[in-house]
Amino acid sequence: MSKHIDEIKEIIAHEGEGRSIDFKSIEYKSGIFMEFLKDVMAMANSAHIGNRYLICGVKYTSDTDKQILGIEGPVTDSAVYAQLINDNIEPEVHFDYVDFDYEGKMLTAFVIYDCLDQPYMLKKAYIKLQAGDSFIRKGSSTKRLMRSDIDRIFEKRSSSKYFQGELNLYFKETGADDLMVRVARDFELPSVTFKKRAEAVIRQKESQDYISQAFGSRRPNGPAGDLALENLTTTEIQSIINSIPENWVQEDQYALKELYSYKLNAEFVNNGEEYVKDLSYIITVEGPESLTIAERIMYRQININTSNGIRRGFEMQAPANLNEGYPNIYKENGKYIIAGKLGDLKHGLPENLFQVPIRLVIANPGLINSEVQFNCKFYGENIQNFIVKTLKVKFI
Repeated sequence: MSKHIDEIKEIIAHEGEGRSIDFKSIEYKSGIFMEFLKDVMAMANSAHIGNRYLICGVKYTSDTDKQILGIEGPVTDSAVYAQLINDNIEPEVHFDYVDFDYEGKMLTAFVIYDCLDQPYMLKKAYIKLQAGDSFIRKGSSTKRLMRSDIDRIFEKRSSSKYFQGELNLYFKETGADDLMVRVARDFELPSVTFKKRAEAVIRQKESQDYISQAFGSRRPNGPAGDLALENLTTTEIQSIINSIPENWVQEDQYALKELYSYKLNAEFVNNGEEYVKDLSYIITVEGPESLTIAERIMYRQININTSNGIRRGFEMQAPANLNEGYPNIYKENGKYIIAGKLGDLKHGLPENLFQVPIRLVIANPGLINSEVQFNCKFYGENIQNFIVKTLKVKFI
């Protein structure tokens, strides 16, 4: 609702009446509910694309001459208006009702939206109005709906079987379709770091005399798997080093594809008037051969003691829902393909492209100065063929 209030305040300050805006000096009370129904139908039937506004408590003379009168006494409850509209107008009219302070005066406003099922008509007699009566906003006037208006509505409906709007796709970080990502230059795999430390312990032990070596290798009480490298013999340490390629796979993969990866996502907005139904996407990734995208979220299984490199003898099981929401990522003809479903897409509300961000491996100096292009195709029940969008990532 706060978003509506900011919009309405901007309208009051800078805009005049038209086919989507109507100022009213007083609040709609029971004595003028017939006029209220006429105004709601007129706005809902307007040819305007987007929200329509009925703003009460403002006397309008011209775009530069508006008098803020305010609403006297307590404002009418929104439930009264909802029942009035639902009981008398068909099909359903979508609206929000707000009250707010403007320059120290209380104002109210109706925001009418998603007018996708025109024409809107009176479904039963109400005071002087008859069942079937309908009205339309033209310019700054409310007119009775005519045959030519109905022809226009149905012509528009038949031509808009498919989505007619625009999907805006961008990176949230930049607000644009391109993004720069910094490559990790000083990254070292956990297995490499551990190997260097183990080799350093061996060199230290080999530089000691026999008695010092024997003393330094005395084992404290406790499980062998919990001993520090310094308490192991050089033969035992060398055996651990030899097993690094097998024992450290999980740690290395977790570090590369999860811990130090770039979590990439994008946002998109449906700038059309109608929903996009059952939206899905297929993205073909064009980039260097050195590019790696995690095909699933890695889980740290902790199957080794990272202080001494000894296997623990068990593996932690990844949560069953770990990859829930992560898109389907696979390689085809040397290129990554990313596929997913988004469902119905409302208009005007930013949505994440990926429910869970994809993981780009950035611990790779070979990516520096390269560019990756994400060629996106969006499909939907009411999209004819598909919509094409492109995102670009530059590695620096």
